[in-house]
Amino acid sequence: MESSVYLPLSSNMGWFEDATSHAALERYLKSAVTVFDRVVLEDGRLHLSAGNDGQGMVWNMPGNSFSGDRTAFKPYTKGSAFGVAVGGTPVLRSTSAFSVDVDYMPLVAKAGIQDADFLEWRADSLMPAVKRPVEDLARREIGEGTHDDALPANRYLRSQLLPRYYQDALLSYFLEVPMLLDRSVARLAVSVSETGAGKLTPSLRETAFHAWRALQLPDFGDWEWHDILAFRDSASGRDFRRMITRVSESVASGMAEGAAPDDLRQLASAAIATELVQEIMRRELTLGKIALSVTMNLVPLNLGTIAGTGSELVDLLKQRRSWISVLGYRKH
Repeated sequence: MESSVYLPLSSNMGWFEDATSHAALERYLKSAVTVFDRVVLEDGRLHLSAGNDGQGMVWNMPGNSFSGDRTAFKPYTKGSAFGVAVGGTPVLRSTSAFSVDVDYMPLVAKAGIQDADFLEWRADSLMPAVKRPVEDLARREIGEGTHDDALPANRYLRSQLLPRYYQDALLSYFLEVPMLLDRSVARLAVSVSETGAGKLTPSLRETAFHAWRALQLPDFGDWEWHDILAFRDSASGRDFRRMITRVSESVASGMAEGAAPDDLRQLASAAIATELVQEIMRRELTLGKIALSVTMNLVPLNLGTIAGTGSELVDLLKQRRSWISVLGYRKH
């Protein structure tokens, strides 16, 4: 079964606020490309400017309608003036407290994967009959302060963020693809789930990947793009994604049996550790002679730490047929 993940524009605008956040998004995208069979990106460019006076402006232009250079990322400077004029007459004028241009094309162009077969660009929108109730719900919850702790203080920004999150969540549901969010919107997703207005369904594969990192195994965000793509297309890369699927199914089974959300990563960590041991035992290697670390980080297991000479691990890594070879993958 093919695994997919969806990155909408509005619910990921936090990644575009400055160069540091944008660099973090690149690491995130590298991981998504490695972990998922298909990565779905919302196509187009979203611009939002918000002033401290409650005024703001927003526009969303589909990719095929954008005439400017979509390959450049330029963070905005807070305090810049913005406005709207009609017939030469200003109807809105303010100073930005928050401004972003949200567009995945700069990173995709940098990676050279615009036409990759695993990447899908979509520009979907909700029908008015579906969109209006969502907007009404968001306005009511903002007025009642339902999510005040999870929304920004800026009035205009919160008036846009909540309804757009709901719309992205619905599109994700209709596409039947889990969506990834920036950190600030993830807090909102938790708040929505806790109030009962929505149902937070974590991306199980993302949970599994975070567990992979918690075991101090390779972080794909550190890799160069050509290494990411080479590993993804290799037999080891395909086997790795199948392994993550098995771990995700294990976590999903735990959820079905009533496991608490806080236990998800622990379940994923245990599943990855089990996969690791089973792969070694399948090759009939001796656990006591295997060191499972390339960077001197040892892999913690419930029964202790596997350590040793590492000679048999090296032989296993050289075979390049199993997902375990990622431990010793040599970047070019």
